[in-house]
Amino acid sequence: MIDQAEIELTKRIKEGDTEAFKKFYTVFFKPVFSFVRGYVFSGEDARDIAQESFFALWSSREKLYPEKGCKSYVLRIARNNSINYLRKKKISREFEDSCKALDSEYMQNMFENDYWRKVAEYVAQLPVKQQEVFLLKKKNQLTNKQIAQKLNINVKTVEYRMMVALRILRKKVESLL
Repeated sequence: MIDQAEIELTKRIKEGDTEAFKKFYTVFFKPVFSFVRGYVFSGEDARDIAQESFFALWSSREKLYPEKGCKSYVLRIARNNSINYLRKKKISREFEDSCKALDSEYMQNMFENDYWRKVAEYVAQLPVKQQEVFLLKKKNQLTNKQIAQKLNINVKTVEYRMMVALRILRKKVESLL
């Protein structure tokens, strides 16, 4: 059951009262952080996810129902953010594994034999955006952050484009074997 104080605090947050939000944040950050930590284990990542959850709560405050309070709402956001983080982390791990398979040493020797010439053709056939990210990463040895800055896009977009490029290349290269 939601107590009257939480209902009142939720009303004030819904109305855009920053002081009420600060109070809510101060009281509930540690419990939300601990809740998220149970999903992701990393303190730094848990802190980021908890903060993102509070930001999402504030951004969607117009949708709050004061009679339901906002504690359960922020916990639901935190849970969903944690699950999304874990999904992305799994994709990121697959991405890193794929990068190891096509590391820079192989890229430098790409044209030494027919196999690598064929791989180079496949790289040239990639969609323009994926090819650009792939070459910046493998040929120019740039980090995802550097690529994102250079192309003026989000780091997650760089990761996604690289993942798509590697997926396409993996399928085509498998046909050579």
